[in-house]
Amino acid sequence: MMENPDQNSDYALRAIQEPRLRETEEFNQWISVPENKELFLDLMACKEAVMRESLDRRRKAKMKTRIWVAASAVAAVLVLAFLIPSLLPSFFIGEFYQFNLSSCIRQQNSLTAQFVSFSLANLANIFYPPPIFTIINLCLL
Repeated sequence: MMENPDQNSDYALRAIQEPRLRETEEFNQWISVPENKELFLDLMACKEAVMRESLDRRRKAKMKTRIWVAASAVAAVLVLAFLIPSLLPSFFIGEFYQFNLSSCIRQQNSLTAQFVSFSLANLANIFYPPPIFTIINLCLL
């Protein structure tokens, strides 16, 4: 076995990096010593912690990238929203119809008046039928 602590650390690191080494008889003899086993497990825990930290950093970097991409897309849409109206008049020449609330109300009142007059005319036909219906009814009697 190895008497030097630096040699034990180096061997443990090699065993962590090369999993095939853990299948040898030499490793089984080395790991049977409690201090070596503790050293090996501590180094494995450190390696796992470093890997988790690295994954967390990557996730945070990806999230920041996504936020920047979304913000850039929103900014591009806003820029286009302000630029397109200023560019459109030079491309298209046509009439512009203004829509306002008073014209809408005026049209609504006109439609309502037409409906009421139509309804009143129908009522008048019920109570006072045209002369042709009176003649037909007399013939049928």
